[in-house]
Amino acid sequence: MTSSPEHVRVAVVGTGFAGLGASITLQRAGIDHVVLERADDVGGTWRDNQYPGCRCDVPSHLYSFSFAPNPEWTETYSPQPEIWDYMRRVADEYGVRERTRFGHEVQEMAWDTRRQRWDICTAAGPLTADIVLVGNGPLAEPAIPDLPGFETFEGTTFHSASWRTDHDLTGERVAVIGSQRSPT
Repeated sequence: MTSSPEHVRVAVVGTGFAGLGASITLQRAGIDHVVLERADDVGGTWRDNQYPGCRCDVPSHLYSFSFAPNPEWTETYSPQPEIWDYMRRVADEYGVRERTRFGHEVQEMAWDTRRQRWDICTAAGPLTADIVLVGNGPLAEPAIPDLPGFETFEGTTFHSASWRTDHDLTGERVAVIGSQRSPT
């Protein structure tokens, strides 16, 4: 006999700004929920993007929740480590980590019309939820362009969202393909 998957009222996907804000708002409203995070720490894009010079491209004060202002930004356009530290502080202060299931990458979700709930398959096993709030942003997955010859390139390649901190670029020729700016 197989047991039924655990059921939760609300499942929040991701621990970037959207996921943290959703979890804190739900907690304040007294709504039981869990947060599903694929990684082993909170932070979303600001956890994952660690390339040299990574920083906010809008004034940092806009990266403070209204309920958790940060008057201590050191720069107008703060660097990634400072933003990520702020997010971890907020997660700790508001108990988000205690509600987060790390290593629970959402692999598939389907709405079950008959039972009126979501069936969620995660890397750590299945669960069901009445409501799912998807907080993973548009930058959650690196976009790798389809480049002729890419599959036969013999050098080291990596995306800025998966920066290889173990790879020393000193003395190497580096090609950058793409940019964070959209064409105008």
